[in-house]
Amino acid sequence: MPVLLGTLHALGAAAVIAGLWRPVLGVAGAALEAAIFGWTLHRQVRAGDRGRALGAYLLLLAMALAVLVVNALR
Repeated sequence: MPVLLGTLHALGAAAVIAGLWRPVLGVAGAALEAAIFGWTLHRQVRAGDRGRALGAYLLLLAMALAVLVVNALR
Protein backbone atom coordinates (compact mmCIF):
# COMPACT_ATOMS: atom_id res chain seq x y z
CA MET A 1 0.00 0.00 0.00
CA PRO A 2 2.75 2.55 0.75
CA VAL A 3 4.27 2.04 -2.70
CA LEU A 4 0.90 2.56 -4.37
CA LEU A 5 0.15 5.70 -2.35
CA GLY A 6 3.64 7.05 -2.99
CA THR A 7 3.29 6.46 -6.71
CA LEU A 8 -0.14 8.09 -6.83
CA HIS A 9 1.12 11.04 -4.79
CA ALA A 10 4.08 11.50 -7.15
CA LEU A 11 1.78 11.39 -10.18
CA GLY A 12 -0.60 13.86 -8.55
CA ALA A 13 2.21 16.25 -7.65
CA ALA A 14 3.62 16.07 -11.19
CA ALA A 15 0.18 16.78 -12.63
CA VAL A 16 -0.27 19.77 -10.30
CA ILE A 17 3.06 21.19 -11.49
CA ALA A 18 2.11 20.53 -15.13
CA GLY A 19 -1.12 22.37 -14.33
CA LEU A 20 0.85 25.61 -14.36
CA TRP A 21 0.80 25.28 -18.15
CA ARG A 22 -2.24 23.03 -18.65
CA PRO A 23 -5.00 23.73 -16.10
CA VAL A 24 -6.77 20.45 -16.91
CA LEU A 25 -3.76 18.51 -15.64
CA GLY A 26 -3.73 20.66 -12.51
CA VAL A 27 -7.37 19.83 -11.84
CA ALA A 28 -6.73 16.12 -12.30
CA GLY A 29 -3.63 16.18 -10.10
CA ALA A 30 -5.29 18.21 -7.35
CA ALA A 31 -8.32 15.91 -7.39
CA LEU A 32 -6.03 12.89 -7.03
CA GLU A 33 -4.12 14.55 -4.19
CA ALA A 34 -7.35 15.56 -2.42
CA ALA A 35 -8.65 11.99 -2.72
CA ILE A 36 -5.42 10.55 -1.28
CA PHE A 37 -5.23 13.01 1.62
CA GLY A 38 -8.96 12.74 2.33
CA TRP A 39 -8.76 8.95 2.40
CA THR A 40 -5.74 9.04 4.71
CA LEU A 41 -7.45 11.54 7.02
CA HIS A 42 -10.57 9.36 7.11
CA ARG A 43 -8.47 6.30 8.04
CA GLN A 44 -6.71 8.23 10.80
CA VAL A 45 -10.00 9.39 12.33
CA ARG A 46 -11.41 5.85 12.13
CA ALA A 47 -8.30 4.56 13.88
CA GLY A 48 -8.90 6.97 16.76
CA ASP A 49 -6.26 9.61 16.02
CA ARG A 50 -7.09 13.03 17.43
CA GLY A 51 -5.48 16.45 17.74
CA ARG A 52 -2.05 17.14 16.30
CA ALA A 53 -1.86 13.80 14.52
CA LEU A 54 -4.54 14.99 12.09
CA GLY A 55 -3.06 18.43 11.44
CA ALA A 56 -0.69 17.53 8.61
CA TYR A 57 -3.20 15.67 6.48
CA LEU A 58 -5.91 18.25 7.16
CA LEU A 59 -3.55 20.97 5.94
CA LEU A 60 -2.54 18.95 2.87
CA LEU A 61 -6.19 18.22 2.07
CA ALA A 62 -7.05 21.93 2.35
CA MET A 63 -4.17 22.89 0.06
CA ALA A 64 -5.13 20.24 -2.51
CA LEU A 65 -8.73 21.51 -2.50
CA ALA A 66 -7.50 25.10 -2.91
CA VAL A 67 -5.35 24.07 -5.91
CA LEU A 68 -8.32 22.18 -7.34
CA VAL A 69 -10.59 25.24 -7.10
CA VAL A 70 -7.99 27.66 -8.51
CA ASN A 71 -7.17 25.40 -11.46
CA ALA A 72 -10.85 24.75 -12.13
CA LEU A 73 -11.49 28.50 -12.30
CA ARG A 74 -8.68 29.02 -14.81
